[in-house]
Amino acid sequence: MMPKLSTNSSIFFSRRLPRSWVNAFLVTTLLFAFFPIKFNFLPVDSARIFYLLSFFAIPFARVIKVPVGSFVTALVIAFIAMIAVLLNHSDELSMVRICFELVIRYLIVMNILAVLVYQVIGDDWQRMLRIIISVFLVQAFFILAMLLFPSFQSSLLSILNSDAKGLGREGFWRLRQVGVTGWAAYDMAITMLCPLFMMSGLVKGLSTKSSKLQFSFILLSILAAALVAGRSTFIGLTLLIFMSLVLIFSRHAKEVGFFYLKSLSIIALVVGLGVLWLAGYSDVAEVEFFINWAFEIIINFTSGSAETESTNELMKMYYMPPERTFLMGDGRYISENGGFYGATDVGFLRLILFFGVFGTIIFYCFFLLFFYLLFKKLARINLPLSYYMLAYGVLLFVMNFKGAVFVDVIPALSSLFFLYFYFSRRSKGRDLVAGVAT
Repeated sequence: MMPKLSTNSSIFFSRRLPRSWVNAFLVTTLLFAFFPIKFNFLPVDSARIFYLLSFFAIPFARVIKVPVGSFVTALVIAFIAMIAVLLNHSDELSMVRICFELVIRYLIVMNILAVLVYQVIGDDWQRMLRIIISVFLVQAFFILAMLLFPSFQSSLLSILNSDAKGLGREGFWRLRQVGVTGWAAYDMAITMLCPLFMMSGLVKGLSTKSSKLQFSFILLSILAAALVAGRSTFIGLTLLIFMSLVLIFSRHAKEVGFFYLKSLSIIALVVGLGVLWLAGYSDVAEVEFFINWAFEIIINFTSGSAETESTNELMKMYYMPPERTFLMGDGRYISENGGFYGATDVGFLRLILFFGVFGTIIFYCFFLLFFYLLFKKLARINLPLSYYMLAYGVLLFVMNFKGAVFVDVIPALSSLFFLYFYFSRRSKGRDLVAGVAT
């Protein structure tokens, strides 16, 4: 058996390097682990490469025990997926793969990765939060840079095996062909909201004007990238503001909620003035298109309507499946022509069409249980952070009216499972130290 890397020796080794180097290395590593980046010269995306790397890293990691309930629920989901395929004689296995990846990606790979990173940075959980948030800041940089500089966008898309290829480079599709994955739609908007909720854990550590200004700049950058990716961002912002208002009336988190509201108000003012300036002085067709698209519901509301073209199209996708399909599913997630099975983009309906209603409930129970465990874990460390991350979990469930969020929002969920296992390792380490002291 190979020797396990000790925590003390890992921390000692990392301290011999400049802190900024270590942080940059960890940010890069987590970027490739969280985001499924597909390069033309690699057979699989970067996130799946970590499946293999994690297997080789097992001897060096004191792996945290996986919660039994989560592990069993994930296996039950995978079993139901196989039954759905067999009963319907289906040859479409994408959901079976997705269900097994619940175990591999979230419960094993993120577990091992969190333990290894903990061995480098130790108990400094705020540093860990900053590193995770920086991962999404890098994605925000690529989204905005590709949007502002078409030549940079073309260069990056030339090496990415992106789902956006072939969709054209003008108007709407050029706005979507952005980011490290080369494709940013509603799921990326929801993904980029995750660090905005996560940043609540850093508020109490902001002691200087420069640190507060840096915090607001990061908040603005990630928010801008989220808005570019999708209008679902407005729903997340509404929930973020609501949670901040709730915490203002809590004596344990009043200052955090107030700081968030103040920051978001200033940012909203900056964004609003920027949009008004662009609308008045820019004659670039893409800018006009983007403003009309991003603020369609607001523009329509001033004209006496609260509708958007996309929501009208989405409402047409709601329907009641046949009784047998509703109960047992059809065992198909993707149609034979490669589109959405059942011609619907509605998240919970897509799952029902595959699993049936009972399998869908168990699928959601996996994530319900996880957010319950995450809330309990974070509440011991930082109460405002636990509330904000619980609110983000609510957002994920709500957004299933739009799409299959728990299938699509891989980077955000990866970061949350990683965070859970990091705090689990931190708690275990502190318990061991306390035991030795006594």
